[in-house]
Amino acid sequence: MHGAGGGSTPPHGSNHLNFITMNVQRLNQFESNYNNQVAPFYVNLAKGDCVSYNGTLILREEYNLVISKRDFNLFAKGIKPHRNWSFNQTKKYYGLKGNAQSVAEQINELVETWTWFKDLHVTYED
Repeated sequence: MHGAGGGSTPPHGSNHLNFITMNVQRLNQFESNYNNQVAPFYVNLAKGDCVSYNGTLILREEYNLVISKRDFNLFAKGIKPHRNWSFNQTKKYYGLKGNAQSVAEQINELVETWTWFKDLHVTYED
């Protein structure tokens, strides 16, 4: 489950089952959020709008997710990404809760879980 997205490396030994169980739970939660459209991110993701990024089609929300990951991680280090960026509005867009550090951790997990979801469910057509 940690394939092409470059996500977490599974531990060895007895913790391996816990690692798999935790990641299956995260994937199930993502699928539930997507199906129930619990935040604007999931609503827009379901629309399936694509953009060309370096000559490759990707979903608009995938692009937004990667940019937001950058922004939240900068903000957790005390750097506001740009003048008009709003921490509260952006975390609400993704349905995240907490302070800057916890939201940065949540968005990193969301990007990783999105990669698994995409590998299972998303195909691109011209």
